[in-house]
Amino acid sequence: MWRDKSPGVKILWVWTFGTAAAVLVTNVVTTRMRDLDKQLNAPQADQQQPTPPPPPPPVNRSELLIEDPAGTSEFVGRDK
Repeated sequence: MWRDKSPGVKILWVWTFGTAAAVLVTNVVTTRMRDLDKQLNAPQADQQQPTPPPPPPPVNRSELLIEDPAGTSEFVGRDK
Protein backbone atom coordinates (compact mmCIF):
# COMPACT_ATOMS: atom_id res chain seq x y z
CA MET A 1 0.00 0.00 0.00
CA TRP A 2 2.82 2.46 0.86
CA ARG A 3 4.51 1.65 -2.43
CA ASP A 4 1.53 3.02 -4.31
CA LYS A 5 1.54 6.41 -2.53
CA SER A 6 3.50 9.38 -3.79
CA PRO A 7 6.45 10.73 -1.76
CA GLY A 8 4.50 13.92 -0.96
CA VAL A 9 1.68 11.99 0.72
CA LYS A 10 4.18 9.93 2.71
CA ILE A 11 5.89 13.11 3.91
CA LEU A 12 2.52 14.58 4.95
CA TRP A 13 1.68 11.45 6.99
CA VAL A 14 5.08 11.49 8.72
CA TRP A 15 4.69 15.22 9.37
CA THR A 16 1.17 14.68 10.85
CA PHE A 17 2.21 11.84 13.18
CA GLY A 18 5.37 13.67 14.22
CA THR A 19 3.41 16.82 15.09
CA ALA A 20 0.82 14.84 17.08
CA ALA A 21 3.57 13.05 19.01
CA ALA A 22 5.34 16.34 19.75
CA VAL A 23 2.13 17.92 21.04
CA LEU A 24 1.42 14.95 23.32
CA VAL A 25 4.96 14.90 24.73
CA THR A 26 4.88 18.66 25.30
CA ASN A 27 1.57 18.42 27.18
CA VAL A 28 2.85 15.60 29.40
CA VAL A 29 6.11 17.41 30.19
CA THR A 30 4.29 20.68 30.93
CA THR A 31 1.83 18.96 33.26
CA ARG A 32 4.61 17.13 35.12
CA MET A 33 6.63 20.33 35.51
CA ARG A 34 3.60 22.21 36.83
CA ASP A 35 2.86 19.45 39.36
CA LEU A 36 6.49 19.38 40.49
CA ASP A 37 6.50 23.16 40.87
CA LYS A 38 3.36 23.00 43.02
CA GLN A 39 4.92 20.35 45.25
CA LEU A 40 8.13 22.32 45.68
CA ASN A 41 6.31 25.57 46.49
CA ALA A 42 3.77 24.00 48.88
CA PRO A 43 6.10 23.98 51.96
CA GLN A 44 7.11 27.58 51.28
CA ALA A 45 3.47 28.66 51.30
CA ASP A 46 2.97 27.02 54.72
CA GLN A 47 5.99 28.86 56.15
CA GLN A 48 4.87 32.24 54.84
CA GLN A 49 1.50 32.20 56.61
CA PRO A 50 1.28 34.83 59.34
CA THR A 51 1.58 33.63 62.90
CA PRO A 52 -1.45 34.13 65.13
CA PRO A 53 -1.26 37.04 67.57
CA PRO A 54 -0.12 36.21 71.12
CA PRO A 55 -2.83 35.69 73.74
CA PRO A 56 -3.75 38.71 75.86
CA PRO A 57 -2.00 39.05 79.23
CA PRO A 58 -3.80 37.57 82.24
CA VAL A 59 -6.24 39.83 84.07
CA ASN A 60 -5.38 40.91 87.58
CA ARG A 61 -8.66 40.10 89.29
CA SER A 62 -7.85 42.17 92.34
CA GLU A 63 -8.15 45.35 90.24
CA LEU A 64 -11.23 45.57 88.01
CA LEU A 65 -13.14 48.33 86.30
CA ILE A 66 -16.79 48.05 87.26
CA GLU A 67 -19.61 49.92 85.53
CA ASP A 68 -22.69 50.75 87.55
CA PRO A 69 -26.18 50.95 86.01
CA ALA A 70 -26.03 54.76 85.92
CA GLY A 71 -23.23 54.53 83.32
CA THR A 72 -20.36 55.86 85.39
CA SER A 73 -17.21 53.83 85.69
CA GLU A 74 -15.54 53.28 88.98
CA PHE A 75 -12.14 51.73 89.62
CA VAL A 76 -12.23 49.08 92.30
CA GLY A 77 -8.86 47.96 93.57
CA ARG A 78 -7.13 46.64 96.61
CA ASP A 79 -7.24 48.80 99.66
CA LYS A 80 -3.78 50.07 100.41
